[in-house]
Amino acid sequence: MEYMLRNWYFFVWLSGDHIVEQHVHNLDVVNWAIGSPPVEALAVGGRQWRVEPQFGNIYDHFAVRYRYRNGAVVVSMARQIDNTQPLVAESVIGTKGRASAGRIDGQNSWKWEGPNPNPYEQEHAGLIASIRSGNPLNEGRQVAEATLTAIIGRMSAYSGQAVSWDFAMNESQLDLTPPEIKAGGYKLGPAPKMPPPASGNAELT
Repeated sequence: MEYMLRNWYFFVWLSGDHIVEQHVHNLDVVNWAIGSPPVEALAVGGRQWRVEPQFGNIYDHFAVRYRYRNGAVVVSMARQIDNTQPLVAESVIGTKGRASAGRIDGQNSWKWEGPNPNPYEQEHAGLIASIRSGNPLNEGRQVAEATLTAIIGRMSAYSGQAVSWDFAMNESQLDLTPPEIKAGGYKLGPAPKMPPPASGNAELT
């Protein structure tokens, strides 16, 4: 149990898998660009690099097709595999061009020419300024929607089935807490066996 707590990232019940822990930020940007969360996810995923027991039971790659209510389709890919091309980015393609962070190519071409501040400093500066102005930022809804966007992608990859937003919100009874831990309490000692989900074989609950 202590190993799990110290290596929480590699265990689904603690991190949610890397699509929820890390890739959620990219999904948040996409939801913001489209203006709403998706209605459905259909995904694949698996483990091909981090397969040893010390890497817990999370996947090392996901690919998800999200469908949105307005007809938009998003293809989302995430991997954590050594010696592969690193890329963390979003690109939106429409009828009049293509947009990515700081650039638009197409009918209304544009490129950001201003300063490039540290984003981690900027997010704190923006939050503090909003509080001081009396208009504090509250992005709780966006955070929750981005998180569930990632979760339905993970649920689909594990189960091999399309997962709808409505199912996750209104029907799912999913509880990632290991039964042994719920039964015996949170005690240090030998960790319960937690094999990674076999893509397409996990029960959709």
